[in-house]
Amino acid sequence: MAKYSILHISDLHRSHTQPLRNTQLLESIFQDVEKNKNYFEEIKIIVVSGDLIQGSIEKDPIKAAKETVEQYEEVFKFLESLTNEVLNRKNGNLILVPGNHDIFRPNSVAAMRKVTEEEVSKNSSDYIAELRMVNSKIRWSWKDYTYYQIEDIPKYNKRLEYFKSLYDHWYSGERSFSLNPEEQFDVFDYPELDTTIIGLNSCYNNDHLLHCGEFCTDALASMNKTLRAIGLRPMRIGVWHHNTSGGPREDNYLHSHYLQNLLNYDFNIGLHGHQHETELINLNSKYSRNHKLVTVSAGSLCAGWNELPLGQTRQFNIIEIDSEVPKFRLFVRKHLTLYTDLPIWGCGGIGNEVKLADDVKFELNEGRAIRNIENEISNKIIDLVGQKMHLHAIELIDSQPDAETYRSFKIKCLRELKDNMKLSEYLKDTSKDDELLYLIESLRELNNRPKVIEIWSQVKLNRFKDNKLILQEIEKFTKWLGL
Repeated sequence: MAKYSILHISDLHRSHTQPLRNTQLLESIFQDVEKNKNYFEEIKIIVVSGDLIQGSIEKDPIKAAKETVEQYEEVFKFLESLTNEVLNRKNGNLILVPGNHDIFRPNSVAAMRKVTEEEVSKNSSDYIAELRMVNSKIRWSWKDYTYYQIEDIPKYNKRLEYFKSLYDHWYSGERSFSLNPEEQFDVFDYPELDTTIIGLNSCYNNDHLLHCGEFCTDALASMNKTLRAIGLRPMRIGVWHHNTSGGPREDNYLHSHYLQNLLNYDFNIGLHGHQHETELINLNSKYSRNHKLVTVSAGSLCAGWNELPLGQTRQFNIIEIDSEVPKFRLFVRKHLTLYTDLPIWGCGGIGNEVKLADDVKFELNEGRAIRNIENEISNKIIDLVGQKMHLHAIELIDSQPDAETYRSFKIKCLRELKDNMKLSEYLKDTSKDDELLYLIESLRELNNRPKVIEIWSQVKLNRFKDNKLILQEIEKFTKWLGL
């Protein structure tokens, strides 16, 4: 029986305003893995659960295509360097699936036509009924307050054509991503690891007007036929993009009834992304008392801070698999150096051992697990901030022996309170780029021009030559100072 680890990354889309470059990102991951390699088994698999690129919002298809190609070229270089270092160039041990950001919007727009008011007035009830049907070709636009209909199916199915190009290139012809929804799955079988991993597309029917996650059930049926031919291994892992639950006003998630199919096909782990935060969920089969599926989401590796849920940072997971029990241990790594483009990764709060046989239960591993205390405090702080109880949040932070761990929360609270005196005092010795901006911002509000000039006299402009955001702020401050 095999013991090994999976490096699980997701949502690689780079922020336009707070981008991470390949060199810094890769080196930070290599450093973290090397430093902590004694805590988990050797990484044998890398999983990328969708949203490889940010995508383009250009309306001009030619400009959008050019931008999309450039983004995929960047991510290909990133994955190539990552695989060369971590997997010793074993491209077949990296699993790729698409996410909603990988959809080329101009193709879905071009595949639809706007339904006329006359058509709607004649058959309004039919359009409402059709909109609710499974695999409906009707879409509703709240922007235009009207219906659209998918008419060019081949064009619509090419929404993932640029993802396909990267996928086919990555596997050098040994694997190919089909643009036919019924064939959008791939089976990665590793008998030496007692593991079969299945890549799935949860973006079936997902487009610029419909945001929910779906699997094509024909693809699931074909997948199971392939799995029956391989046989059942101790670990059967599914990989897709969308999270499996959402809020009452959200629709951009994969309904859990699809997971009942995966349970029926003997999956025991599901890996996904999309929601930009780590989450672990146990799902029991509705039809079999003894069968359970554990889903694990990875936070976003590269999203900008304004794209992350409150209190979350960039993250990735390392999942240690023991196929004999079977069980796994989850290690969450989170970006500690907020608002900088050279990450330092640290503990993310979950270090439980999860058994997949018998009754699923969680056991804290005293020797190697990451304790949950930090996560509990973070959640309390997030709740207080959400309720705009910033003073109480600061009191809670200051009462912690490791108060610096929650430094970003305290800065946020002081900024929300507009307490520029305390903020400037708190940040007076900072050397971090983002905190330096907050310090100058607070001094500016206090009209402390001499102190601002003193700080800028110590900063060399070429330090920020690749950071557009900071360069913009430098220009603002320079004008304010009259320099």
